[in-house]
Amino acid sequence: MSETRVLISGGGVAGPALAHWLHRYGFRPTIVERSPMVRAVGHRLQIEGVGVEALRRMGVLGQARERGSLAPGEVRFGFGGRREVKIPGTALVSEENGLVIRRGELCEVLYEHVSDEVEYLFDDSVTGLQETADAVTVSFQNREPREFDLVVGADGIHSNIRSLVFGPKERFRRYLGTNLALFELDNYLGLTDRMVGRIKPGRGVLLAPFPEPDRLECTILTRDKKPLEDLDRHRRTLKERFAGDGQEADHLLSEMETSLMTHMSPTVQIHMDSWTSGRVALLGDAGYCPDPMTGQGSTMALVGACVLGGALARAGGDHRAAFPAYERAMREFVDANHAMGGTHTSLAAPDTGELGLRVMSLFMGVLVGITTRTGVTAGVKRAYNFPLADHVPA
Repeated sequence: MSETRVLISGGGVAGPALAHWLHRYGFRPTIVERSPMVRAVGHRLQIEGVGVEALRRMGVLGQARERGSLAPGEVRFGFGGRREVKIPGTALVSEENGLVIRRGELCEVLYEHVSDEVEYLFDDSVTGLQETADAVTVSFQNREPREFDLVVGADGIHSNIRSLVFGPKERFRRYLGTNLALFELDNYLGLTDRMVGRIKPGRGVLLAPFPEPDRLECTILTRDKKPLEDLDRHRRTLKERFAGDGQEADHLLSEMETSLMTHMSPTVQIHMDSWTSGRVALLGDAGYCPDPMTGQGSTMALVGACVLGGALARAGGDHRAAFPAYERAMREFVDANHAMGGTHTSLAAPDTGELGLRVMSLFMGVLVGITTRTGVTAGVKRAYNFPLADHVPA
């Protein structure tokens, strides 16, 4: 295994996590990252359940907690100005507190953890893959071609590796019926240990605290028949949908316009029948993005890295045995998280009118009461729990 060369495209969360496990098992991982450096900025990540366990098994949970904060203990949803429904946070899915951290901070923690042992190729990207019986010749944008035994695409929802090997992204994207805008602003509500949702027919707002006590992340969703790919049209849609919703809505839209890091996109998942082809595999959002509203993308990447690394180690580097084992182990976990995506977007921007919203608020109150007493459903358990110990070779 010491001679097995693995190129990982993507230096975010999934890539360095896989590099950790591969180096631990004696492989030679190389990470190619299109950015010139690791940037310690970015949007809010909330990691819970098995994601926290994965960080612990990697030996970086302490560093991540130092740069982050505990996950909020409660989410309060207000339905059209009516009574709030209070949903317990991490306690429903895990006995251990979840983690809130900026994406860039987690990327930096992972980079510092592996960079002394793993080769990084910054400011570059893959332009071509030529597979033979024994290896893959990789062409780069800014470097000479090199040969690797395996290639892993850990390069996000717009994965370059996926496009090169499996085809255009449109083949695998599944639109969930909503469009989102994501940005940060001053913590005008003074939120610390809770998130707040403002839900109305066909639209909603979610406000969540960053580790920095003076900052909030705001997610605005609208339910639309088609994805809004044009940013100007997306902005116009938001102004039209939230017109007349009051001063807070006006304030949030104004903050969105002046934010330096506004992200606007349709809510989509990546669905694939297989995440591997020949000597190439996909990891994390590149292969099975669950949608940002689940909050599970980073957790799925961390779990997938552990499983893929363990499968390769057990197979002695033989991808013909390791890749099918990786797919079998991950499929149920991925399916459970995909199922949550539609549920979360339906809650945050419901496809209903005022009467339906009233019924929804009553139903949510009853459901939370039952769940608090009896526990979450089997589907939710499958989404937040995974037998990581079974995939870490002794």
